[in-house]
Amino acid sequence: MEKFTDEEKACYKELNAYDELDRHTNGLLEIWSDLVTEYSFNTRTFYLTRDECKSIYQRGIHNKVLRIVGENKQYKTQEFDDAHLAVVKQKIDAEISQAHWNGYFVRLGTRSPKDAFTEKMFFDFSKNLKMLFTARIESYHGQIPENWAKTFSVYDYMDYSKARFSCWKCKTSEEALSLFTNSDRVLNDIERILKLEIDPQKFEVLALREWCDELDPWYEFRAVVYKDNLTALTQYDSRFVLDNVIQNPKEVEDVVKTFFTKEFKRNFCEKRDKLQEEERKRLESYVIDFAYLQKTKTVKVVEINSFCSLCGVSLFKWEKDILVLFGKTHFEFRYNTTAPDINWNYEVSENSLKKCFEIKNEVYNQVNKHCQVV
Repeated sequence: MEKFTDEEKACYKELNAYDELDRHTNGLLEIWSDLVTEYSFNTRTFYLTRDECKSIYQRGIHNKVLRIVGENKQYKTQEFDDAHLAVVKQKIDAEISQAHWNGYFVRLGTRSPKDAFTEKMFFDFSKNLKMLFTARIESYHGQIPENWAKTFSVYDYMDYSKARFSCWKCKTSEEALSLFTNSDRVLNDIERILKLEIDPQKFEVLALREWCDELDPWYEFRAVVYKDNLTALTQYDSRFVLDNVIQNPKEVEDVVKTFFTKEFKRNFCEKRDKLQEEERKRLESYVIDFAYLQKTKTVKVVEINSFCSLCGVSLFKWEKDILVLFGKTHFEFRYNTTAPDINWNYEVSENSLKKCFEIKNEVYNQVNKHCQVV
């Protein structure tokens, strides 16, 4: 049995307390969103009622059953109230009519529906991926790697991720609601909070964030803050290889650390300390996501997450790196220096992987006659 030092045991005990706090509460967004206004993207929020959340959940279960058994087979669905879903769409439309945005990203106070993949999204994804694969193969300047069209690399996965990311841009309330009702992440979160005693009229927050075309999913970073001290920084997606970061890691590290210590921390703490005790407690330590905007070399706050073991920390692990995450050792910035050894069949759905190879072959055949394979 692995032995832990007294210092590690104390950290694990404290982490368990943070876990317990997170387990009995809903999302953090309604607490932190007003604290980071000047450092984040334009965001509008409103409350969903318990009945509205329940209707989203039940429509989501209905959609899940349809995906499993198919529309032409017998299936049993739970009843859902279209009237409540119509109200949700009206609330979204009312906010967007005042914002005048060209598009927006949606999420609940708990998490976003970034795992959703509707039929319309799959069509847009295919179109976006073709453009990215075309740009990738053109970057070889006629020297296409052998078997490029028959293999799936980390760079293909990064293009796949960016193509999916662009599909999360909503322009209508129908698109937004479709994301929520086709997301297992959202269903799991709503199922959990439906068991909690929360004000039924202010049950959960729905957030609309103005879409930023400059935001690149490859350059999102996750940082750990323990009792107001920045203890760790990592690339957000542990499967990426960021060549620019490998070549100059200090650029990102210095920009993030400077932003946190000289701009963000003092302002955030002053506002947080005016909150009620329970809300203050939830934000004394946290996990925060930053978007690094390469053109301007600036940082934007994407979201703040609970400091708890259920919150992933990418290239760090709570059980192995607890002393780092709790600031008991020196600050660390982690990023992949080589391609991780990953079985992509477990990371990408069968249909998506099949579509990736179809598009790669299509792009390859279009440019191959003018290029040399090396």
